[in-house]
Amino acid sequence: MILTLYWLFLTYMLLSPPKGLPQELPLFEGADKVFHVVIFAVLSFLYKATFSRQAFGRCFLILILYGIATELAQEYMHLGRSGDPLDLLADAIGIVLGYRAMRLLAHKLMQR
Repeated sequence: MILTLYWLFLTYMLLSPPKGLPQELPLFEGADKVFHVVIFAVLSFLYKATFSRQAFGRCFLILILYGIATELAQEYMHLGRSGDPLDLLADAIGIVLGYRAMRLLAHKLMQR
């Protein structure tokens, strides 16, 4: 349930027109890539928590296809967003980190 709600919220945020948002994040150059790593790490973490027996390859494939779909949608929907291959790289890094974090947490909990 949490995974579904997060995934729906994430899709809405990734595909919504950026009206009302600053054109560039004022934090530092590349802050949007850090954002992609974090949001996909959370998505991957929740995915692994929900489908704990699913192998990494399948998890990665499903989530990276989602990342590709959102980047293509951003590029071709003409809503003020554009697809970026570096966002997809950041998504992939986030997927790996989130999956690994959930595995480490599960391992620690099993040791108790």
